[in-house]
Amino acid sequence: MGNLYLPLLQISNTYAFGRLSQNPNEKPETILADFAGHIAHKADKAKLADILIWLENHSYWQEQMPADGKLPNLPNTLTHAQAVEIARTIRPNPKPKLPFPIAPEMWLTDLRRSLDKMDWA
Repeated sequence: MGNLYLPLLQISNTYAFGRLSQNPNEKPETILADFAGHIAHKADKAKLADILIWLENHSYWQEQMPADGKLPNLPNTLTHAQAVEIARTIRPNPKPKLPFPIAPEMWLTDLRRSLDKMDWA
């Protein structure tokens, strides 16, 4: 079962769900990096992957989990301010290999808006 409460922004969750359904042992960092390659220009893929890992570590869901229920954070050194700043520089992938219900540039716009609102992180 998958959960999408922000369906367009959480396309990454659907992508990860599908990948983990195929290989439950695949590293989350690999899945997020591959997803970033579909959304971001190839020169910006690593930047978006770092932000997605930061988001995974600091999502509202993760922050609300009791300490004994949290998964360990994925390796990442970004701060919230750095994630916001780097997100402004990411260019969209002009020709994603997967069909998306939203253009990569619009997805990046939603990502930037969401990062700006993450006052708990």
